Amino acid sequence: MTLLTHRMRSGTVHGVNHARLNMNNQDALQTMEFSVLKWDKTFRIGIVSDGCSGIPAFTRSEVGAQLLAVYCLARIQEMIVRGTTIAEIPIPLYHAVTNFLRELANMVMPATVHWPYPIEFTGAHAFRNKLKAHDRFTIDYLKATIIGFIDDGETLVTFQAGDGVIIVDDVVMAVDQNDIPDYPAPGGSFQTHVYDSQRIKRVALATDGIEKMLKVPGVNLSSALFEHLADRPIGLQYLLNILRKQHPDKIDDDLTVVTWERLVKA
Repeated sequence: MTLLTHRMRSGTVHGVNHARLNMNNQDALQTMEFSVLKWDKTFRIGIVSDGCSGIPAFTRSEVGAQLLAVYCLARIQEMIVRGTTIAEIPIPLYHAVTNFLRELANMVMPATVHWPYPIEFTGAHAFRNKLKAHDRFTIDYLKATIIGFIDDGETLVTFQAGDGVIIVDDVVMAVDQNDIPDYPAPGGSFQTHVYDSQRIKRVALATDGIEKMLKVPGVNLSSALFEHLADRPIGLQYLLNILRKQHPDKIDDDLTVVTWERLVKA
């Protein structure tokens, strides 16, 4: 019988306010565990992405969130197999992401296409009146944050572009950018942290929809993410479902979580 050394779980719930506005869940997630036998190593990857909320009638940024989560997963796996070290991956990954977004936008909405909004905006959204098709598509369909981790049993690296929360053991690192996240863009970079994997017991990634719940007394959410129905893969999803029902005022935005936990010393 193979001894389980690690556990990864995930879950997502639709924000109450997004549901009220008839907006889709704009978050996405991906997880993967795979082994490279010739190296005698197992790799674990977790990614969450949060699409820009935008305007209900026009924004479909769940498209970008879903694409980026899958795209990052694939590129990370490719880099690992090519021999790129875990700690080195975030730099080329960021450049790959921004190139992908630019090329996709140019392919779908090139400069020759005319695609104005059917209404005139005022106030904070007045800038949309002058957007070219390429920029409108990028903002409404592709803008999304990225948070991820990669673990190979020796090194664990986290990376982040935009707002959201990373929990490493008992340390909660919340990035709040006042609803104007630093989405991946040329010239930018991931915020990264590199750890000795053997010294880390737990990691959680979450979109910014978790921030209000973390402050609710008595929930102890940073522990509950790992401990609620701990032996069941769907336990985290059950927890998020319960919290949304019990605290709808604290989950107005979409909430998505991926966890990584060391069960025994590898």
